Amino acid sequence: MDLAYDGTDFRGWAAQRDPTVRTVQGVLTEALEELLREPVAIVVAGRTDAGVHARGQVASFTTPSSRTPEQIEAFLNGRFAPEIAVRSLAEAPNGFDARFSATAREYRYVVDTAEAPDPFTGRFTWHRPGRLRIEAMRRAAASLVGEHDFTSFCKHPGSGRATTRHLQRFAIRRVGDRIEFALRANAFLHQMVRILVATLVKVGDGGMQPNEPAEILALRDRAKAPRAAPPQGLTLERVVYGRRAEYR
Repeated sequence: MDLAYDGTDFRGWAAQRDPTVRTVQGVLTEALEELLREPVAIVVAGRTDAGVHARGQVASFTTPSSRTPEQIEAFLNGRFAPEIAVRSLAEAPNGFDARFSATAREYRYVVDTAEAPDPFTGRFTWHRPGRLRIEAMRRAAASLVGEHDFTSFCKHPGSGRATTRHLQRFAIRRVGDRIEFALRANAFLHQMVRILVATLVKVGDGGMQPNEPAEILALRDRAKAPRAAPPQGLTLERVVYGRRAEYR
């Protein structure tokens, strides 16, 4: 199930179903259980924080129901679109898991540097007035690409949990008053993209030198990196499946 959703009005994907919190996972689960008349356990490719958006989220579930993918897709879109939109729904091969079968995830983060915020796109950008130094940020980003321990740039997952990830791409471009960050990795840690972006913005405004993010990476100390950038600028663009683990 390939999904697009605006996370502004949700709490993203929750690890546990909490009836007091409205989540994308929760409302989809309730709707599927209503349609299929059976308990449903949804697995997602990546959980997102409240306020984060997704253009290419992927979810999987198993069911013995005779309902066709077309019937399920029509039911869900009739219930939730455009807030949540099922872009495609199809039968998956045996053993497919939306999370563990994925080989890479791609995110985009947008910073609006204009003096005045845009009321039409403000829900999808971090409005931060002031010009940023693109080349300085690119040098800093290049030093972070590769397989590293990203403890300094994540909300720590807890004792015994791996914090090594392969950051395959970290690209930056200017589009008018907007700065777009594109990141791809085999997987991301909690708040990793938002903290990396916040760090590069600090490089961009001169508050940090281009060599400092690599030094912070080596320290493996979360306290050395800035607080995470706001969630609304972040979008999960794509989840990759198959043998292509490297960026093309």
